[in-house]
Amino acid sequence: MDGEEPWKPEPLDVVSSDSSREALAREIAVQIRKWIDEKEPVAIVKKMPSGGSEEIARPVEPKDILILVRKRSGPFFNAVIRNLKWQGVPVAGADRLVLSDSIAVQDLMSVARFCCLSSDDLALAEVLKGPLFSITEQQLFDLAYIEGGRKTSLWSA
Repeated sequence: MDGEEPWKPEPLDVVSSDSSREALAREIAVQIRKWIDEKEPVAIVKKMPSGGSEEIARPVEPKDILILVRKRSGPFFNAVIRNLKWQGVPVAGADRLVLSDSIAVQDLMSVARFCCLSSDDLALAEVLKGPLFSITEQQLFDLAYIEGGRKTSLWSA
């Protein structure tokens, strides 16, 4: 032979850039980069001291975006992180983000606890006070308090 190899050796641990996993991770990163570059508006609800609320808009920031994946240690997760970094998008990373510390996740967990057990008054009160309903302390008291003691659940009240 003239020094030519019969096949091109390729490392087994290198992911093909045309794999569906890489393509999806790349699309996600490119879309996020586009939102940031084009200053895509994000609606923010600002609570007013009077008890009302006002909706304002500001440009999206990397901290506004949360990508949910099944496993934080899988190859797709690593592909997303890698592609975000290639696009220059700041990433909190797998080691610094504790999902259960997010107030939104805590609110959703309260909803789930209440859905599983409708007599869980504390979970319902958390949901009612949270951003889904935003009732005030006084409104919750008026709803929950019955002179002489409530004999039913908060849900019944």
